[in-house]
Amino acid sequence: MGRALSLYLPWWPTERLRRNRAAHDTGQPLLLVRTVANQRLVAHACAHATRAGVRPGMTLAHARALLPHAVEVREHDAQGDGRSLLGLARWMTRLAPDVMPDETDGLLINVTGCGRLYRGEDKLLKQVLAAATRLKLTARAAIAPTFGAAWAMARYGHNERAIIDHVGRIADALRPLPVRALRVDDETIEALREVGVRQVSQLLDLPARELPSRFSDQLTLRLDQVLGRAIETITPVRFAPQPRVEWTFAGPVTNAQTVWQAVRQLLDALAERLLRIEAGARRLKVTLWRYDAPPVHLPLTVSHPTREAGHLWQLLAPALERANLGHGVEAVEIRCIESPRLPHEQQHHPMIDAGQLKQAAINQQQGRLLDALVHRLGDGRVWRMQPVESHLPERAMRRVPIDHTSPPREAAALPRDRPTQLFDPPQPVAIQALTPDGPVRRVHWRSEVYDVSHCVGPERLTSEWWHEPTNSRDYFKVQVDSGEYLWLYRDARSRQWFIHGWWV
Repeated sequence: MGRALSLYLPWWPTERLRRNRAAHDTGQPLLLVRTVANQRLVAHACAHATRAGVRPGMTLAHARALLPHAVEVREHDAQGDGRSLLGLARWMTRLAPDVMPDETDGLLINVTGCGRLYRGEDKLLKQVLAAATRLKLTARAAIAPTFGAAWAMARYGHNERAIIDHVGRIADALRPLPVRALRVDDETIEALREVGVRQVSQLLDLPARELPSRFSDQLTLRLDQVLGRAIETITPVRFAPQPRVEWTFAGPVTNAQTVWQAVRQLLDALAERLLRIEAGARRLKVTLWRYDAPPVHLPLTVSHPTREAGHLWQLLAPALERANLGHGVEAVEIRCIESPRLPHEQQHHPMIDAGQLKQAAINQQQGRLLDALVHRLGDGRVWRMQPVESHLPERAMRRVPIDHTSPPREAAALPRDRPTQLFDPPQPVAIQALTPDGPVRRVHWRSEVYDVSHCVGPERLTSEWWHEPTNSRDYFKVQVDSGEYLWLYRDARSRQWFIHGWWV
């Protein structure tokens, strides 16, 4: 008999949304609603709202009446819940190999033989629950000889975690649970309720031979699956294999030109395979399997996904020239470590704007240049600017390596009217103004005096409220008599003036 684990996430839809919006969480009770026949009905409620009496299927007006304070209402994204649950199932494969999403709020995991790896199933359960806690998810879990028994104990058991160590103890463990714990439909539950059967213990006391004639076949099947008399399997998630090509020589090859030619042909084959699956290579690894010596691994990371064999060869050629072939290379393997989707693009068509094609070509050339700089100067030495959600200019950008593999988070759109060059730190200046808070008239900077011909402002910028102390500045964009534009600000606390940047 195998071992099955059921992980139950009772507040999955609301906790998933709050986890994705952690920076903007208001802390108010959260309701996820859907529209049915012009009525706004509650699809899911957070733990706080549920404790107040809110239930799925309730109208939004009724739910608001049960909650005395402000309520956050969001549209329920069922497809988003399903995609995220599938992603969680794939993430959980690091703890056990066979994982399947269970309905819309749980996972079923085959843990047969996994207990010894964690020195006991109790420690395995603790690992699974600790992983869910790190992801800010409320979870319950159970291990049993059957998936049905584990499912029932995780969702309707009295403890956060439970273990049934033998198939003969399933019936005793399930006796106090409601009939709904057997995963039967509402029609069967109603039929059992009419004859006074509400708990599993009452159902087990009935003659088994009379159940198929009096109730549905589903009840008999579910009962047999829970007790281990019927086989139940799961369909675990599987990762799509990454593209991989290899070349095996007839014997050890010491000629570098032959090895290089094999790599060139493998890159062409890899490009064709990536084209068929509409993907591009972001990270790949070339392995030279040497005779009587450890293999040589040549990793490669590019700034943008690509399937151009010529571009990849230009980046790999210097590393291949430095590679030690030892007593000969027996085989060459190229494996894609990361290959995101790269759809087909129309290259020439009279209906496509020529400007779009030109911009695409420029982006492609920029990507090649950046890749060449990274592989010539070294990893982490070529940087790009990534937007950050901050009002203060010096915090609105941060530097990240151009070869950084994780995609940057989306930030709020930055104002366009910002200087092309910022001073770090801002330089103090002396100002003459028409009034204390009025337009700037004259600027004293770097032992020079500049008369101002145009002045726009003030623009009040304030630091984030979680930064202490709060810093407020009044910015002015001024044009001096020499034609240059300066970006000045007055500190709200010290009333001192600084120049923060200019347009060059």
